[in-house]
Amino acid sequence: MDWIKKHSDQFALALLALGLLVAAILVLLKSSGFAENFSAVQTSPAHNDRIAPLDKTALEEATANVSKPSGWDVKKDAGSLFVSHKYLLDPTTHRPVRPGGGGMLNPPVPDDWLLKYELNLLSSTVLQDDPDGDGFSNLDEYLGADRSEKNEDADSTNPKDKESHPPYYTKLFLKQYIAVPFRLKFQSYDGDPKKPDSMSFQINTLDLRQPTVFLKFGDNVPGTKFKLEKFELKSKLNESTGSQDDVSELTVLNTETAERIVLVLEKVINSPDSYALFSYLWPSPPRDIRVKKLQEFVLVPNTQEKYKLIDISETGAQIALPSGEKYTVPLLPK
Repeated sequence: MDWIKKHSDQFALALLALGLLVAAILVLLKSSGFAENFSAVQTSPAHNDRIAPLDKTALEEATANVSKPSGWDVKKDAGSLFVSHKYLLDPTTHRPVRPGGGGMLNPPVPDDWLLKYELNLLSSTVLQDDPDGDGFSNLDEYLGADRSEKNEDADSTNPKDKESHPPYYTKLFLKQYIAVPFRLKFQSYDGDPKKPDSMSFQINTLDLRQPTVFLKFGDNVPGTKFKLEKFELKSKLNESTGSQDDVSELTVLNTETAERIVLVLEKVINSPDSYALFSYLWPSPPRDIRVKKLQEFVLVPNTQEKYKLIDISETGAQIALPSGEKYTVPLLPK
């Protein structure tokens, strides 16, 4: 170790020489196997004259497309090549908007429904127009087909198909409710109340030009639809005189309506006959139809189908349809 310390430069030189010797040996070893590593590359390649077939699919598709005549593919909602979609000026935003999409320029009919049937939604009379000439306006067609009690949500009909239209009764409106007075007065009775079948009753028909009649149970009041049915003896204390007043009741049956009316002794009871004055708006001009309550009637052009007036009031009338369903006839719009 003392020698290394004294001759450090010689020792370093010896180490360097040793390293060079080892490196030279490694180079010689590597170079000796060079030919073996590249022997496979140095061999002659095998000859192959086979060529893979060419994929002509793309070429054939291109040739077929070239042979087809060119055309303009128009989608359902696409605009024309030279004509734009219709645009309207929104009254609120003052910006152009396309009609449809839930808009409603002609309430209560949506724009989409008018566009569906290619109707001019910019026309001021589009709701009153009748393109197919079936007597029903575009508004009538939109409001639907059968609007009876079981078909309140019926689909709209086609305004451009004459065979597709709402029922004719939807053009019927109540113009006037007419009540014709019919007054009856139970004037007196005769006989034993314990034996009502033997009794007779005096009846006055104040609105008919006929004399007072005396009738028994089961008899019809002449010239009327009423039949005597029941009698009940009654009295009531008169507080002003302290005596008992006779307030006996005679029940009569309406043979048309099956309604019962109670006639009080010496009191006038009014049982008016009810009539409906309808305005039928098909076709134009409208015509008036007067119908008595519980009476049947027909509507042109289907005069084989019969309707019946069931009930009537100041606010509307209810009729029975040929199918048996009920329908409320609305008031005539003013």
